[in-house]
Amino acid sequence: MSLARWRAVAGRVSATFSTPLADVMAMHWDELLLWWNEARDIDRERWAPLRQLAGRADRSGE
Repeated sequence: MSLARWRAVAGRVSATFSTPLADVMAMHWDELLLWWNEARDIDRERWAPLRQLAGRADRSGE
């Protein structure tokens, strides 16, 4: 995994759980991946309906 991707994963975990980025970056890789899966699931539950509505609004303006 590239450094840019690692930062994106750490940033998502940090933002989702309101955890300081330095604490997330100090996690072991396997622990971070477990939290990243949780963060991704929470993101999907929280924002998926809004993304769908935004997609419909974009298509209706065409």
